Amino acid sequence: MSAAALADDLGRIADALRRVTVEIRTGGRGRSLGAGVVWPERQGQGRGRGRVVVTNAHVVGTRSRCMVGFAGGRTEEGRVVRVDDRRDLAVVVVSGDGLETAVVGDPAQLRTGELVLALGHPFGVSRALALGIVHAADRRWIQADVRLAPGFSGGPLADAAGRVVGINAMIAHGLGLAVPAPAIERFVRAAEPATEAA
Repeated sequence: MSAAALADDLGRIADALRRVTVEIRTGGRGRSLGAGVVWPERQGQGRGRGRVVVTNAHVVGTRSRCMVGFAGGRTEEGRVVRVDDRRDLAVVVVSGDGLETAVVGDPAQLRTGELVLALGHPFGVSRALALGIVHAADRRWIQADVRLAPGFSGGPLADAAGRVVGINAMIAHGLGLAVPAPAIERFVRAAEPATEAA
């Protein structure tokens, strides 16, 4: 593959990820604390009801509400319906049906050295892209040699096809750590009674 073709592919994948990545703002002055991903309410891919946003527990903290900023510039208040501090996950429900949702991939298919992409909002830059490679993956964490900064928390970690395989959570010993998609799926399924009532 030529450098130009690779750049085109990465640009296309980044654009798709930007459409399903939101900005999470809490506290005064609408300060951006992190990112989130519009997650399918039913296991599958593409466009669904699109009301569920997954982010990190440390992004929303103890708040019951947060502001959610979408790729098109729209902002609305979201309701935090489930938090798991141990797994560092939170589910936020927004009112708009029909939002484009992430295409979810299988982290078990990741290979060491494979290219991955992370999206976030570091230093006030909206939907910035970082590239890296898989260091290791297991049931608890995906470890990637990708340069993350504050603002990437809660954003997607995607494979080279643009499928979201995890949610970025932290940096440890220079490696980015992401919660794998199967753990997120279980967490979202457990939150369904609250999301349906919202």
